[in-house]
Amino acid sequence: MSSGPAEPRSADDAQAPPVRAPIGRSSRLRAPLAWAAALAALALAAAVMGAGLFAYESTQRYAPPYEEGDVVLGGIPSETLRLTAADGVHVGAWLFTKPRAECAFVVVHGNGASRRHMMAPTEAALDLGCHALAVTVRAHGDSEGDTNDFGYSARLDVAAAVAALKARFPDARRVVFGSSLGAAAALFAAPELGDDVQGYLLESPYESLEVATRNRIAMLAPGALVTPILALLEVGSGAVLSVPMAEVAPARAAARMPDGARVVVLAGGADVHATPDEARHVTEAVPGGATLEVLPGVAHSRLWGPYEAVFRRHMAALAAP
Repeated sequence: MSSGPAEPRSADDAQAPPVRAPIGRSSRLRAPLAWAAALAALALAAAVMGAGLFAYESTQRYAPPYEEGDVVLGGIPSETLRLTAADGVHVGAWLFTKPRAECAFVVVHGNGASRRHMMAPTEAALDLGCHALAVTVRAHGDSEGDTNDFGYSARLDVAAAVAALKARFPDARRVVFGSSLGAAAALFAAPELGDDVQGYLLESPYESLEVATRNRIAMLAPGALVTPILALLEVGSGAVLSVPMAEVAPARAAARMPDGARVVVLAGGADVHATPDEARHVTEAVPGGATLEVLPGVAHSRLWGPYEAVFRRHMAALAAP
């Protein structure tokens, strides 16, 4: 009998400890990278959804429809009209008539406002001896519609107003006065209106929805974030706008205005929402030429008060044969 454990016959006979395969670096990183990719995808999805929600909220009407009643301007009582746009949307308007008038104005308000906010220029048109039709565009005031696409669809409301004036006063010289969103709506309508409108007075028009959105983002976010946020909003806008964001561009519409129309653009020198450069781009796009006047020291849609005389001068020139 052996007194101890048997010695191995050779080194090969000894039992070697189990050997584990080395864990490579790629294997150690795979799981964290997968988690990071998943989190990034979730963050992107949340950002796109957030942008879509913001775009939706930004294009909804500010308040439920409300009555705008009747008014008297320059001693003339309003005739309340209900106009029907080409797509069936009904919008409210006031018509004021002057005896023996040879000119007629369509007056269109800005974003979030209504025809009640345009009583001063409407009365100025009456002072010139012109008829005046002040319209409240869709998704505002007492008009129908829930989506506000910054003047693009409101072009149909401007067209309905021009058609109403043409039917009522076929021989009158017709001028459209639009402020901000109203100016954009007038520009969008102009290519289709053709010779039905002889003059345009455009206060604070924006160049494009992309530029206008970029301006507003830049007021709130660091510069490095402006472009990424804009890209997300452009994706989100696809769910609420009837056309791509790039199509909502008044300057592009200005390039298709009829040659015979006289066009005046007024911009506030301190406007950061629709800058003087944007107004310049709109003006330069008009094929037949246009007049640009930049009014120093005033912000967006605040031009009438300090520069009423300038407006009245241009209105008189546009109303004249």
